[in-house]
Amino acid sequence: MLEVAVIADDLTGAADTGIAFALAGVPTFVAFGERNPPAGSRVVAFDTDSRALAADAAAARASAAATRACERGVRTIYKKIDSTLRGNVGAEAAAILRAVTARGEPGVVIACPAFPAMGRTTREGRVFVSGTALEETDVWRKSGMTGPADLASMLEKSGLRTAVVDLRTVREGALPEGPQALVCDAEDESDLRHIAEAGAKLRARVVWVGSGGLARHLPAALGLRAEESGKARFEPRSGSILTLVGSRSEVSREQARQLCQEPGVDCFEIDPEALLAGPSSENSRAIASLHKALAAGRDAVLLTTLGDKVDLSHAPAIAAALGRLVPPLFETLGGLTATGGDIARAVLSSLGASGIHLVGEVEPGVPLGLADTPKPLPLVTKAGAFGNSSTLKRCRAALEGRSS
Repeated sequence: MLEVAVIADDLTGAADTGIAFALAGVPTFVAFGERNPPAGSRVVAFDTDSRALAADAAAARASAAATRACERGVRTIYKKIDSTLRGNVGAEAAAILRAVTARGEPGVVIACPAFPAMGRTTREGRVFVSGTALEETDVWRKSGMTGPADLASMLEKSGLRTAVVDLRTVREGALPEGPQALVCDAEDESDLRHIAEAGAKLRARVVWVGSGGLARHLPAALGLRAEESGKARFEPRSGSILTLVGSRSEVSREQARQLCQEPGVDCFEIDPEALLAGPSSENSRAIASLHKALAAGRDAVLLTTLGDKVDLSHAPAIAAALGRLVPPLFETLGGLTATGGDIARAVLSSLGASGIHLVGEVEPGVPLGLADTPKPLPLVTKAGAFGNSSTLKRCRAALEGRSS
């Protein structure tokens, strides 16, 4: 039985939220494309790949995913949103609520993007990153977002009557009834636990909206039981570890620099715009050297260069081009780390996979899984801005089956 459907707009988001249920012992699969998820998956995290779409198109994909889950008798729907509010947050949440309540059942959105373990908190309905208002951070500017980072206004603009629930009310453990959407403040894990417990008691059907933070408190609040049968298990695979870093986030790029200093790791740079234009001598040399390093049993980092100007419209094509580099390397790989959902999805698509069985976590927000390729591939997915300077080193260690 499908107990929980996570609906995310990119692959890393689907995985870093789905892992909350896998860690609670509930078999969880991250799915994309048209193939049906494995029958034994009690939690499925659907990647709609809609973050870069126009609002109407994104809402349509989110609605279709919610309808598909409802037709399978799903008990709970969790709309995963980016903890820094990128994408079509309001449009997708509103579309899912309409799909869930289409048969006349009353429903309510309970939203909280906070992820305290990653330094994301919510205060007066606004998002803060390590204490700094989101709209004042590089994360906001580099993603092309403008205006205030105000989730309540995003939901209001999508047609939902919305109220902000302050910290005092959250900590009292009771949520108000009446609005179509509640945006809850949270500064620590206990706040998220209070939200999950209070929401689970509401009479209306809840559409949960949040990042990976709130999801971690739902298995207990919903009374989900753990099981051993059907759970995927991780075993290290012989071969080299490849790390793909296409994110523009300075966090990921510093992580890559730290990893490149490790013994046994070679680092290669590639110009993404030149990759789209066709083979260049510089890129060809880098790719040939990458093949040679992996064939010799060395680990490798492939890092995209940063140009002076950013054309975000090229991102899907660049991700697809990077994905096509991986199949010829597959037999040499013992594991793969991909930063950015678009890159992870492009790689898996190029390998003929339809998803990931989640098995564990490197650190909060950085899940470890097995891609459902014919020969299962150990895989770590990571959002660009997640983690600290040592995170990619820990990802490599996890894929090798050792502690960092």
